[in-house]
Amino acid sequence: MSSAKHRRVAYSQNFLHSRKLVSELVDRSSIGGEDVVIEIGPGRGIITEKLVERSGHVISIEKDPFHADILRHRFADHTNVTVFACDFLDFPLPETPFKVFANIPYRVTTAIVTKLTSGLAPPTDTYLTVQREAAAKVAGLNGESMMSISMKPWFDVTIEHEFRRRDFVPRPSVESVLMRLRRRDTPAISWRDRERFVYLVEATFSAWQPTIEQAVFRLLPNSVAREVRRRLGSSLALRPSAASIHEWIDLHEVLDALGDDRVWSICASASDRLRQQQKQLDRPKRTRVPASRRTQ
Repeated sequence: MSSAKHRRVAYSQNFLHSRKLVSELVDRSSIGGEDVVIEIGPGRGIITEKLVERSGHVISIEKDPFHADILRHRFADHTNVTVFACDFLDFPLPETPFKVFANIPYRVTTAIVTKLTSGLAPPTDTYLTVQREAAAKVAGLNGESMMSISMKPWFDVTIEHEFRRRDFVPRPSVESVLMRLRRRDTPAISWRDRERFVYLVEATFSAWQPTIEQAVFRLLPNSVAREVRRRLGSSLALRPSAASIHEWIDLHEVLDALGDDRVWSICASASDRLRQQQKQLDRPKRTRVPASRRTQ
């Protein structure tokens, strides 16, 4: 197996190869001459070269040291490119405004989306090449998911482009899309309440009850659950995945208005249990590496 193929296997890389397609996608984005743009996993830089042309500054974060060296050499004469050889998941995000445009490794889509959307200063606009199935989950296209509900008060999620498998080298075995996450100028829930809202959503989904009403009665004190039912009525008689973002916001507002701190403590504990369970399920995946590296 060639060294290039070994690197693609080791880093789960599927690269776009058409400069024309990349140029069209970046030109259709909101990226402009004043923007700082983060690119995750740039490889040899086919997207980077377009971002350099269109944006104010490009921060390229490349986990593969081989490709990071290629990028540094290729863009050595450009003052608006900075290359970091590191894992994006370990990279500290800027506190000043920035955007993201990237063709990311599909196996870490959830981790990357979570990092980008849960920080203190999320990007104002994000474009990610992802698996279609993952995009549907984030956008709630086939029914809302825990992730889609947890994001929608603060982000608009849309599909900007549908790729063909032959747009990539090597060709992926799944369908791919360009997903956009645009931060809302005016969030439906204040940023200071975001953690509590996410706790509520995660606790409700992980209660594994047929309806939101049953989950509320299972999770919360009866006096609180009865008051929630009195105020919201039939909107609670829905599966968590069938409720709209507006109904989730109504639930949050009612609970917030009750002013009972027990609610948020219970939801936080349920959320923590769910996250611990997810960590136990996330087992390390085997990674094939070149024989020369295995013998070192």
